[in-house]
Amino acid sequence: WNQGQRWQVTRQAFFDRDYGGSWLSETDSKAEKDFLMKCPQLVRLQPTEILDSAQWLAETFGKSATSTETKSKVYLFEAEPRLLSFLKEDVEYGLEFMSTMMMMDSRGA
Repeated sequence: WNQGQRWQVTRQAFFDRDYGGSWLSETDSKAEKDFLMKCPQLVRLQPTEILDSAQWLAETFGKSATSTETKSKVYLFEAEPRLLSFLKEDVEYGLEFMSTMMMMDSRGA
C-alpha cells in the first residue's frame, strides 16, 4: 500500500463505475490530492472494502446530489470521502442508528 498500489486499484474501479468527479480526471492531479487530504487513509485501505461501502452508498443514495452551496451536481464521494473509510456494515448501522435517534427514515438521513 505504501507505494500507492491499493489506491490505484480503487481509483480505477471508481472510474470504471462512474463514482468519480474532478478528482478522477487525472492521476496525481490537484483535485485528487485535495480529495485524499480529506481522507488520507483511503490510500492504505483494501480496495474491496472501499468499493463495498461505495456500492452500498451509491445504491442507497445515488451517485450524485445537488450541492446546497453551489447548486451544481456533486458526486457523493467527492463531497464526503470519509464515508468510504468505514466498512459497509458500519455505514449501514451508523445511518440506521442516527435515523432512529432523529426519528427519521434511514434512507433520508
